[in-house]
Amino acid sequence: MFLGQSPTIDAEVSGEFGVFMEWADAARRLKVRANADVPRDAKQARAFGAEGIGLCRTEHMFFAEDRLPWVVRMILSAPPAKALREALAAKQAELVDADRKTAVRLRAELAELKRRLAGPEKAYRQALAKLLPLQRADFRGLFTAMNGYPVTIRTLDPPLHEFLPKREDLMVDLARLGRATLAQKKDMAKRYRLTVAGLRKGMPELLARVEELHEFNPMLGHRGCRLGITYPRSPRCRRARSSRPRRSARKRASA
Repeated sequence: MFLGQSPTIDAEVSGEFGVFMEWADAARRLKVRANADVPRDAKQARAFGAEGIGLCRTEHMFFAEDRLPWVVRMILSAPPAKALREALAAKQAELVDADRKTAVRLRAELAELKRRLAGPEKAYRQALAKLLPLQRADFRGLFTAMNGYPVTIRTLDPPLHEFLPKREDLMVDLARLGRATLAQKKDMAKRYRLTVAGLRKGMPELLARVEELHEFNPMLGHRGCRLGITYPRSPRCRRARSSRPRRSARKRASA
């Protein structure tokens, strides 16, 4: 047990341990790959002798402070955008065989659906556009650090509610909101990335989305390919993020 923070040093392969690992390298047949999600970890893995990345968990790239708000925005805007797109497609299908009177009504309804879709669709696309260059840079760093060694990238595979505030925290803060001081409201607004004026409307919406995404067993739930079916733009963007950096890293390595 230590009082306060114990001083630490960066790990390195040296001394007797380094000699032992050299003996092991000379005799081994098994190749070792590392788990690495960001360039910093990939560089450290190579320094320790890893011969590739066995698992890159793309969702871990999104937990950084500058990225999390955009992930939250994508999660919150995707369901209304998807529902409105489906409603729009259904109305357009009805319009094909509609008589003149019905067609007039359907066109008016289509115009209203398009108007309502514009906001969530814009927010969703903006979030993806912000995340694309950030993740592309991470992939470029991973490929560059590995310098030709294999990199296995797992498609986005998170329980989505992990990106959102905890359900219990939201419930407690909602119960406190009516009697909270201005300082407490400012703290809530900062924590949930809302304005003070938007707390009363935004927090219940956030809680509803958290409860909607909550799963009894997230390990077997709305993940991987199932997530790609619900949010089809996400896998397409991920392919774009990983393919271009791989090509540019290969060009630099061969130069």
